[in-house]
Amino acid sequence: RLKTDLNLNDEQVAKVKTILEESRKEFPPSRFAECPGFVQSRAHTRARIREALTPEQQKRYDEINAQRDAEMNKER
Repeated sequence: RLKTDLNLNDEQVAKVKTILEESRKEFPPSRFAECPGFVQSRAHTRARIREALTPEQQKRYDEINAQRDAEMNKER
């Protein structure tokens, strides 16, 4: 989904995919709620992804994350 939302090129797609795979190994989705380090891991993953983006893409990425965070906070 990030590929289309941010109009990523092939190199960026590969970088983001690698970052997300590494992150999932550290915190599998089934353990999100029980892991106290998840918030820090998510922030680290987001920062790594931002490094692979252009300034314009970073702005859109930040907007997407803000929306996701707001939705997650509503569900709690």
